[in-house]
Amino acid sequence: MKKLSETAKKTRKCFLDAFWSLISEKPISKIAVNELTRRTTYNRGTFYEYFLDIDDLVANAESELLDELKQTIQQVMSETDSLSSLFQAVFAAMFGLLQLWNEIGKDLSTEEISSLMQNLVLRGLMAYITPDSFDSKNLSTSISE
Repeated sequence: MKKLSETAKKTRKCFLDAFWSLISEKPISKIAVNELTRRTTYNRGTFYEYFLDIDDLVANAESELLDELKQTIQQVMSETDSLSSLFQAVFAAMFGLLQLWNEIGKDLSTEEISSLMQNLVLRGLMAYITPDSFDSKNLSTSISE
C-alpha cells in the first residue's frame, strides 16, 4: 500500500470506524457500501479510492487488528516485564480477531483456533524476548493457510 497523507489516513479510518459500528449492528453480508458512505458523509467514489469492495475493507480491518496486536505487545513489553500483562494483551487481541472472523463467517476448526492461539502465544513470547521478532504479516499468512 502506498503512503497516505494525513487527510487520506483520516478518511480511511472514518470508513473503518463506520464498518466497526455497522458490524456491531448487523452481519457483514448485510453491510452495503451506501451504508458506509452515509455514516461517513463521503461518497461511493471516495470509498472505492481506498477499498476495492466490502471484502477488501474486511481484509484491511483484519490487517489493522493484527497490526494493533503487534503494537500492543510491544507497548506492554516496553512498560512492564510481566508475562501476565503480555498474555492479557495477546488474548484480548485474539478475542477481537475471533469476533471479526465469526462475523465474516470465517469458519475455524478447533485445531485452527488452537494453532492460532499457540502461534500468538509463541510470537508473544518471542516479542517478550525481542520485540522486533514479532511480525504480524507472517501471523496473518499462517492464519489464512
